[in-house]
Amino acid sequence: MEETWEKQEAMGASDGKDNDMVRNMLMDTNPFLLAITFVVSILHTVFDFLAFKNDISFYKKQKSMVGLSVRTMSINAFFSIIIFLYLADNDTSTMVLLSNAVGCCIEIWKLSRAVKISFVDGKLSWIEAESYAKSTTKEYDEIATNHLLYVTMPLVTGYGTYSLMHMKHRGWYSWIISTLVGFIYMFGFVMMTPQVRNDQTDTSP
Repeated sequence: MEETWEKQEAMGASDGKDNDMVRNMLMDTNPFLLAITFVVSILHTVFDFLAFKNDISFYKKQKSMVGLSVRTMSINAFFSIIIFLYLADNDTSTMVLLSNAVGCCIEIWKLSRAVKISFVDGKLSWIEAESYAKSTTKEYDEIATNHLLYVTMPLVTGYGTYSLMHMKHRGWYSWIISTLVGFIYMFGFVMMTPQVRNDQTDTSP
């Protein structure tokens, strides 16, 4: 096994940090707990794959964006990128980073189904799908998102100030990323409101 790890490190397939973590886990962990950890890790990977598969299947079948919150999709894509950057900044294992990178790519792909983003004359162009742009979904989406801004901006500012004064960070970049991730973990569920509002509108008589 040591020879295999050395060959992987030589080829760049893995780094020494991951291999050291595996060595310590094999030597210091109870075999029963190790088996449970292995099973849970496999199940987590399988559930991740199924979630990715269902997400892709659902959006591939969508011919219309009516009833889907484009702003929630944008926020989810932004959240995924921030979480990935946070994990990378904190030297997370390659396996976790890979899983989050796949999820991040899927969120960006989902957003690309609803909007077309391009640069025209040096300016960012945001063109929404026609089925969404001409629907009442967009109207409700904008109302819900605008109201949420009044709630979330003070929360982000307050948490960022608290984090800067009472927590240690390696630099300004780490502080910004940590603040955004802390906000996502504590209040990210609030940003689902636009989609929930659209669902209620679609199902109301």
